[in-house]
Amino acid sequence: FHDNMKATVQFDGSISDSFEMKTGDRNRWCQCLHQGIKVHDRNWLQRLEEKRVCGKQAAPELPNHDTYTCNHCHRSCKSRIGLFSHMRYCKPS
Repeated sequence: FHDNMKATVQFDGSISDSFEMKTGDRNRWCQCLHQGIKVHDRNWLQRLEEKRVCGKQAAPELPNHDTYTCNHCHRSCKSRIGLFSHMRYCKPS
């Protein structure tokens, strides 16, 4: 945790090389942590809301696919291979 904090915590807009010195001032350290937590929570809630909105949007309609119709019984098939398979057993009436 401590190594991760060194890499990510920013003081005054820049990553601090003197991490231990900055943490020595307890009041400043607590303010920085609270500000970081607020920023993180705000960003997290914003991303969560964006995901929620995307999930509630209607899915795009699929394009209408052509159906293939049997010449003998007028059965519709969704694919050419399905029509081919159907035609092998379909008897003209």
